[in-house]
Amino acid sequence: MTDRTGNLPSLPGVFPDMEAPVVRNGYDGDRELTMMRWGMPSPKFVTKDRKTDPGVTNIRNTKSPHWRRWLSPEHRCVVAFTSFSEYERAGGKKVPVWIALSEERPLAVFASIMGVAPPRIRGLGAIRPNHLHCGLRTLRAR
Repeated sequence: MTDRTGNLPSLPGVFPDMEAPVVRNGYDGDRELTMMRWGMPSPKFVTKDRKTDPGVTNIRNTKSPHWRRWLSPEHRCVVAFTSFSEYERAGGKKVPVWIALSEERPLAVFASIMGVAPPRIRGLGAIRPNHLHCGLRTLRAR
């Protein structure tokens, strides 16, 4: 595997619009560890009346035409984690709740998709034109 991250320090947390280490198949066919910005371009209806694109971090509806271009194998990657957070509402505020596989926080991965944001993206919201982005492929809760 090729490491393109350099001397990567420990990351205390990764949040939308931050770069995170991702493993993917490189252009030469070898696996590589590289950095990608967390958040994929939003569907057009989300950005219709906005000046910037907030991005999508969890991709659930893969039947949407918006995601089809990134569902093929060359756009697949994995994002490593030891824990992650989701927000819950508590007293009218969003409070992060941390989740891990166990108290030992072993290394695990999320299946993800990646792509380069198209030049149509406006402003400097979470999504940057022509940057490599990734989003987690998640499933709807049942």
